[in-house]
Amino acid sequence: MQHWDIFCKVIDNYGDAGVCWRLVSQLAQRYPLKIRLWIDDLACLAKLAPEVSLEHAMQALSPHLEVHHWDASFTPTYPGDIVIEAFACDLPPCYLLAMAHRKIAPVWINLEYLSAEDWVNHCHGLASPHPELPLTKYFFFPGYTTGGLLRETDLRERQQNWYQQHTSLNNTSSSNWFSPTTPIVSDAIKISLFSYDNPALPSLLTAWSKSPAPIHCLIPTGQALDQACFFFGIAPLSPKHTHHHGTLYLTALPFVAQTHYDALLWDCDLNFVRGEDSFVRAQLAGQPMVWHIYPQQEKAHLNKLTAFLQHYTQAMPPALQQAVKQLHFCWNQGQDCTEIWAIYWDLWQKSMPLALRQHAHQWANQLYAQTDLTSQLYNFAQEKCT
Repeated sequence: MQHWDIFCKVIDNYGDAGVCWRLVSQLAQRYPLKIRLWIDDLACLAKLAPEVSLEHAMQALSPHLEVHHWDASFTPTYPGDIVIEAFACDLPPCYLLAMAHRKIAPVWINLEYLSAEDWVNHCHGLASPHPELPLTKYFFFPGYTTGGLLRETDLRERQQNWYQQHTSLNNTSSSNWFSPTTPIVSDAIKISLFSYDNPALPSLLTAWSKSPAPIHCLIPTGQALDQACFFFGIAPLSPKHTHHHGTLYLTALPFVAQTHYDALLWDCDLNFVRGEDSFVRAQLAGQPMVWHIYPQQEKAHLNKLTAFLQHYTQAMPPALQQAVKQLHFCWNQGQDCTEIWAIYWDLWQKSMPLALRQHAHQWANQLYAQTDLTSQLYNFAQEKCT
């Protein structure tokens, strides 16, 4: 049985852990592998995967999957046949030496961050020899024209089953996300908001509270919820409690496992997402979305945002394309969103819900037509083994 070691350092809050957890789970389910996930933040992983315990530095979650706490006490261990270095996290020096001393060197792959930039097409699959050791690292880029996106083989089927179970004939969704004491605003636009701390949020909340139609905003526990409560001058909202201001209903949600978060994205009319993991899931959900990209030095993240939007909005009508781009850049540059939200909302009232939903659904269909990342990564690793 082939052994895989996957290393993850959590930098982007839950994004890195989320990507790696989806990857190891899918690999373990699909292929006859023995997998070890080495991660430096068990607490972060446990938020996404409740089966992970904080009390054990090593835990076997299935016959084929182990989770190890990667900390300063890391000791040399026999390397796997395939070694995945997630997001250039730098392997422990002692582990690198052990890789070099293997009779057959492992296939060493750096799983990079997702990007739609043109240059990744030229770098995907490139080899990089180690300057001192007899080892070669290969670069694998997730993407729309490169290594694909992470998704389970049954994801679309689960989504369709969810809609059948939770949507009634009059198209009102279930109240699972709400407190039993909180009335559901049936004619409101339902928005999920998962973002980093953002100077643009107050202007957006103000615009929503003055909206001509009600808005019900669902915010998971975290930075955005803390910022929203501070802005409204209220005590931190407990999960499933709601604050009402103008035409805005703000409901706090508990932090949920990945599968439940997928359902939240399916349930909402518009999803604000952040980082990489929730960003990919929002696209696959086939609902309109706004991305808060992880900020990088010298604003390099804006180049990634521009590249994505060029792909994502290409088939949109011109007015809609411009509004979607403007809202993304206002949101990511921390600017006042009042004016652009007014334009966005005006389009939404007139024609955008249909146009946006049609576009989001078509975009998701394109992504489902691609070979997924897990399959491409596995096949790439097998090719390098020969």
